[in-house]
Amino acid sequence: MNTRAFLHAEIDKLPAKSLGAVQSLVKNLKGGLPRRRKASLMTRLKRVKFRGPADFSENLDQYLTGEKELPNLR
Repeated sequence: MNTRAFLHAEIDKLPAKSLGAVQSLVKNLKGGLPRRRKASLMTRLKRVKFRGPADFSENLDQYLTGEKELPNLR
């Protein structure tokens, strides 16, 4: 028995007063199930945790070129 036949058999077993609720449910499903939106870049970046020196943003170029070394923050 495939899914469609199974559903028909189950619906046939329902009392007549329940059919309105089933109809509403089917109409809602016609639009498709809601899709999860992929998280935006900014949403994902909010979750980034970075521990660095207090002057890191001011002296980024010096850290990148090696003029200043990052302390071991573990």
